[in-house]
Amino acid sequence: MNSRLTRTLSLAALVLTLTGVTTPTVSALADGGPTTTATTQKPVAQKPVTTPTPSKPAPALPTEPAAGQPGSRIKLESNYTDNTRDLGGYVTADGKWKIADHRLLRSNNLSKLTVNDAKLLADTYDVKKVIDMRTNGQIKKSPDKPIPGADWQQISILGKLADVPHVPNRPADDLSGDGAFYDHRLEFAYSAVTGYRQFLSGLLTQKGATLFHCSSGKDRTGIGAVLIMSALGMDRKTIYTDYLLSETYKHHVNKYWLDEYYREVLSHYQTMDNYLTTLMQFGPYQRELLKSKYLVSTDGKETPYPAPAAPSTPAPVPVPQPATPVEKPEVKPTPDPVKPKPEVMTPQQPEKPVNHKPAKKAKTVKVLSVKKVKGVRYVHTKAKRAYFYDLKLKHQVGKTAKHSTTKWKVVKEAKLKVNGKTVKYLQIKSPHGYHRWIQANFVTTSR
Repeated sequence: MNSRLTRTLSLAALVLTLTGVTTPTVSALADGGPTTTATTQKPVAQKPVTTPTPSKPAPALPTEPAAGQPGSRIKLESNYTDNTRDLGGYVTADGKWKIADHRLLRSNNLSKLTVNDAKLLADTYDVKKVIDMRTNGQIKKSPDKPIPGADWQQISILGKLADVPHVPNRPADDLSGDGAFYDHRLEFAYSAVTGYRQFLSGLLTQKGATLFHCSSGKDRTGIGAVLIMSALGMDRKTIYTDYLLSETYKHHVNKYWLDEYYREVLSHYQTMDNYLTTLMQFGPYQRELLKSKYLVSTDGKETPYPAPAAPSTPAPVPVPQPATPVEKPEVKPTPDPVKPKPEVMTPQQPEKPVNHKPAKKAKTVKVLSVKKVKGVRYVHTKAKRAYFYDLKLKHQVGKTAKHSTTKWKVVKEAKLKVNGKTVKYLQIKSPHGYHRWIQANFVTTSR
């Protein structure tokens, strides 16, 4: 009898748990423990049951493309090099052009290439240039195996050192984290901007195929592919598909990381074209030249994209020619001379001194004090104000957004002497975890 009662109460407890309602009495009975009830006690009021907001479903991953399709893996003997793929075949937004095969390859690091793998990349894919986006320490730990006939070049997107905090249970060479890592390190950071500028401009003169990679071939390499495909005219859906294929191939990425990247770019530069032109210094002419090197038609003829006309140079200003001499008129007889009147002397006004503006001095910054802010305080940034990565004000992020609703948490206060004038700066932290330094009067208190 007791066992039957226990089973009945256990089932009741399970049903109540699944419906979000539990009571101490049922839990105790289900456990078979003793219970005491007082008839004079008032019943305990139950808190209203709240239904948790369902989390967003994870976006569907792209399926692995068949061999020869855009984004399909290049089959290599080394299972370690399993994120190597050809960007060839991806079609532009207008449907008229596609990336030529065997011209742009992305990969994870090449430290485990076999001799046959290197020969395949050299002979079949015509790899003539390898761009290694890793740090010095990563390269020293796992140097690339050479590809015959290919030049190797390091462009460290994270600078000389990868100074990101250690995250437990993550490989040492995996420097990704979340969306904040993307906009903090891959989007506006000085080393990333200069590195990607060098990377894009180098593609304009490269012959044969270029293979670019980092450690896992997903973050630094992934953003490199985003920039290339944006400049070539692919739509956002195609770019996301290629980015998420890293996850399909078991190299962890997240759609929301790329969402955050785009959100920050567009909030500052409105369009990717403007971002490429303004920050990456890769304008319309460079983008057209890139298309002429890497795009072919989709009509089956694979006609190369037409090369742009060279930028026009200003026409030379014509040198004025002397006018044709005019015949001299006949000289008329001189009239009687007129007696000159005495000249009236007027006092000469002294010349005004020329006001020469002094040349603009370079900004000198001295840190006077830094302290942590106690308590919690949130602010909004004013529109189009300069803010910086560092307290020395050497690396400017850009300008704040025109219409920003972001609530920043104030983390630190600092007093600086800028060109001899004391100025107060604040370190503020976004909801996504990245930090910026901004002048104190460039923010307003959040209500």
